[in-house]
Amino acid sequence: MSTDQNDELLLEIKNLSVGFNGSHKGMPVVRGINLEVRTGEILGIVGESGSGKSVTCFSIIRLLGERGWTEGEVLFDGENLLESSENEIVSVRGKEIAMIFQDAQSSLNPVQSVGRQLVEALELRKDLANNSSVDYKNEAVKLLGEVGIPDPERRMKEFPHQLSGGQNQRVMIAIMLAGNPRLLIADEPTTALDVTIQAQILRLLKKLRKERNMTIILVTHDLGVVAETCDRAAVMYGGRIMEYGPVEEVLVSPRHPYTFGLLSSKPRIDKRSEKLYTIEGVVPSPEKLPKGCPFSERCLYVVGSCRDNSPPLTNEGSRHYFCFNPIEEGTIWTQ
Repeated sequence: MSTDQNDELLLEIKNLSVGFNGSHKGMPVVRGINLEVRTGEILGIVGESGSGKSVTCFSIIRLLGERGWTEGEVLFDGENLLESSENEIVSVRGKEIAMIFQDAQSSLNPVQSVGRQLVEALELRKDLANNSSVDYKNEAVKLLGEVGIPDPERRMKEFPHQLSGGQNQRVMIAIMLAGNPRLLIADEPTTALDVTIQAQILRLLKKLRKERNMTIILVTHDLGVVAETCDRAAVMYGGRIMEYGPVEEVLVSPRHPYTFGLLSSKPRIDKRSEKLYTIEGVVPSPEKLPKGCPFSERCLYVVGSCRDNSPPLTNEGSRHYFCFNPIEEGTIWTQ
């Protein structure tokens, strides 16, 4: 985990709620999200499938379109992207904020060569006025080399199906770099990759952060990825943030029972146990969320107020969490 970030605020999300038109009777699937992302940091957003991680990120650059609705503010350099015109948000996508997805091959055009797609991205996003197509090609080759593609000139002529999953993900990162964005949103970028390739992609992201001072939001369900890569972590459940703060605090001494449960379900090399603990049940759908804390029906530390009231925000230095009955340091998970 690195600490290259500074105190300059790049992205600020204020009371963000997101829902889908015609789905769940208009109920929000993400609600009351407040986050700050500082220049040069890597923020990890972690949680189970269905917790609202991807929907939150899609709404930042308004990828939901007419399917969804949003309330609140998404301030990028002080400008509220939720109030920007369509032309303004299009100019932000790719150039200021870029996004990569977990299945890179399905995101690439299968009938165009890697080189053609990268050159096209440069033509759309890069200011290379009065330059010939050769300039774009040379720039594309350099980008493929920067993301670690071997023999980039030859790879330029190949198609996505001729590359491995890890190479396709590197191509997607190269396309993202074409606009030289300041913020990268990486939505589960290593999920479909084996452990070795996953480690390579994570090293690449950290390298880009260091060399380009790039800010990164990394969405994942893997706590190991967060521990290895991120500076701060936000833990989501049921469309809300349960706990967030510096990685070394959130993952070493969690205060919210959900974070504690996630960590307790992971095997550890320093302790021997006969079984892994589990969090009983599944993430409820938006229309079946409890009135109070969304985790109350699965929580071993639930108290009466958890079921009827939303927990208040508790600040402990740089650590923040929403819980009526937080975990005390040294607590052992039992069932």
